[in-house]
Amino acid sequence: MGVNLPQRTSIGPRVPVTPAVWTRQPDWVSITGVSTGEILFLVSDATNAIYNLAMTKTGGGNVYINWGDGVTDTVTSDATYSHTYTTGGTACSLGYNTWKITITSDIGTRITGARPEAGSQYLEYPSGMLEAWYGDTTIITASNYFGEQSGLGMWHTYLEYVKLPNGMTASDSLLRTFFNGCPSLRKITLPTSLSAATTLQETFYTCSALIELSDFPIDMTGVTSMSQTFYQCYSLSKVVLPPSFPSLTTFSSTFASCTSLNQVILPDTPSCTSFSTMFNGCFALQSIQIKSMASSGTVDLTSMFQNCNTLRNVVFPNNVSSGVTLTLASTFSSCYSLQSIILPPNVNVSTYASTFSTCSALKVVSLPMNASSVTSMSSMLSGCNGLTSITLPTTAPSATIPMGSVFSNCYNLSEVTIPSTYNLTTLASTFNGCRNLVKATLPPTLNSVTSLGSTFSNCYRLQSVVLPTSITGVTDMSNMFQNCVSLTGATFPSSMPSLNTMASGFINCNSLQKVTLPTTINGNTAACFSTVFQNCFRIKSITLPATITNNTVPNTFASTFNNCYSLQSITLPTSNLTSLATATSTFNGCRSLTGVTNMSVFGNSASGGTIVTSTTLATDARSLLSLTLPSRLTVLAVNGTTGTGNQSNMTSLRLSNVGTGQWGGASPQIDVSFTSLSTAALNLLFGDMAAQGNVVSKTINITSATGAAGLTAGDRLVITSKGWTITG
Repeated sequence: MGVNLPQRTSIGPRVPVTPAVWTRQPDWVSITGVSTGEILFLVSDATNAIYNLAMTKTGGGNVYINWGDGVTDTVTSDATYSHTYTTGGTACSLGYNTWKITITSDIGTRITGARPEAGSQYLEYPSGMLEAWYGDTTIITASNYFGEQSGLGMWHTYLEYVKLPNGMTASDSLLRTFFNGCPSLRKITLPTSLSAATTLQETFYTCSALIELSDFPIDMTGVTSMSQTFYQCYSLSKVVLPPSFPSLTTFSSTFASCTSLNQVILPDTPSCTSFSTMFNGCFALQSIQIKSMASSGTVDLTSMFQNCNTLRNVVFPNNVSSGVTLTLASTFSSCYSLQSIILPPNVNVSTYASTFSTCSALKVVSLPMNASSVTSMSSMLSGCNGLTSITLPTTAPSATIPMGSVFSNCYNLSEVTIPSTYNLTTLASTFNGCRNLVKATLPPTLNSVTSLGSTFSNCYRLQSVVLPTSITGVTDMSNMFQNCVSLTGATFPSSMPSLNTMASGFINCNSLQKVTLPTTINGNTAACFSTVFQNCFRIKSITLPATITNNTVPNTFASTFNNCYSLQSITLPTSNLTSLATATSTFNGCRSLTGVTNMSVFGNSASGGTIVTSTTLATDARSLLSLTLPSRLTVLAVNGTTGTGNQSNMTSLRLSNVGTGQWGGASPQIDVSFTSLSTAALNLLFGDMAAQGNVVSKTINITSATGAAGLTAGDRLVITSKGWTITG
């Protein structure tokens, strides 16, 4: 099928962005600018009125701290200076007083450090600092200036504005946790030059209120890391980075959880190897262009755009080298608005696990055609319900890979071909929820596949599927065709010795007419046969696997054939199912069923064996003529119902287990009402019941049974003398 792919170089129209602007509180002490060599702080008594400043300098002169309340300290050597405000200040309508701290120096002396610092008196109180203005040629680094300091708990919860100076010469000038713990920080003015900076790791980490940020200086060419630079900057809408970061190796979580970010201009990053979770949770981001990445080795794009709900367009560079291997785990997961994606055509890919999971609007996907390095395709396109067609890479993975849930809930996918050279480990839920799937072509060699659980579940239009004979290693086919309402038939290999369960394998397959099951299975699961054919209205004959290696494990036949209206014959395994404990609704609604072969294996025949719970074993199985049960029972209902045509045709019911202590279920413990059991047949049943010994307050319902009226008092005494009550 041909598709029109968008041009790789086109990023589409950008939505105009007008970033928010910070407005300074009008009744703070006035600050309109800061001179070269000068530092200004606006402080308040919003929490308390104690401030510490760690001061460092170079040159032979002094530094002067004018605290703004008439007190000035002279800094003659590097030390921490403390001041407590007791008087004055300018009142603010927000309920606190403000002071302006002015720090200057003698000519020839540079203030190299002026950091608000926590002291013991700050352990219980955050800082009330409001603004920090650093004039050019003052501090050389601001690493950790406003973040939590050495676990002392100083948080600048009121800080709204910071102006940084030109002349910051330290390589870690904007290093990690610079502003960590500044939840009110609204605006930052960056230097116009930061040529010495080598890292932006965690620089604006958790600045959740930041709305205004000046452009980064273009001379920051030595930066190697932008890991978590803007992590959880919820209010930031626009970031402009320098044109080139030639040494940058990581963008890991750079903008993660920037929920308002809708415009980013990225630099050229020819050395970058990690983009993992770069934009994870950027709900407002609509388009992005990745200009470059490393030219060799592994480039990690794990969860890069995960949860970018409004993302519409991503452009990868044209010249990605064939020597690059991309890691694409969850890269676009939950990008609900993404409609098309073109991955670089020449690259290798290590994993496609959940790459496009729940991209519900995705219509066009162009994948590299070489998948030799791929180790997983699990959930790759799960939830892509807008996808109508897909071409998988033609060059198969070199190793066996899982394809579980790869197309799960791709509602509009009608036809899929998995290339014949693919070697898979699982097909669990591979096509689950593909409502319009008509044809699925599987590889002929599936020797390594262990699970077919829910493979085609909820594929409403699927009529047939060819299962290769190589699936002999499968252990699980539970829910394999659940709700495949159009499926008419299925054929399995003659022997599947590893198969443990087929529970709910064909439940609700309303059109199913024929199934050829394997003759040998393992059966090492308790619910191996539970609800396998429930609501298969049209099937007429079912033969379960004859040989079950672990025949002592399966313990339930609950609803196995429930409501199989057309089913005429059932052949049970020849293996004795000695652990059978539940047979509720096993044959309920099997209106056409005339007989069950191998009923003697249906439970443990030993008098001390497992008690089978069977509240409604064969209710409305109106054509079933005879039934002999070998197991101990708690409840047995094989009744018909009132009304024309609803009378059960059962003429013989025998209980071959003579063990005592049966019938622990609710009354009536035995229900044979509206059956065709004759007087003689009822007497035989009574004899079987009497052979089990005395009971206490148990009931049998024989209402409208054919032979009920012919029973004599002596006939009834056979079981009433044992503690039974007869109804009817």
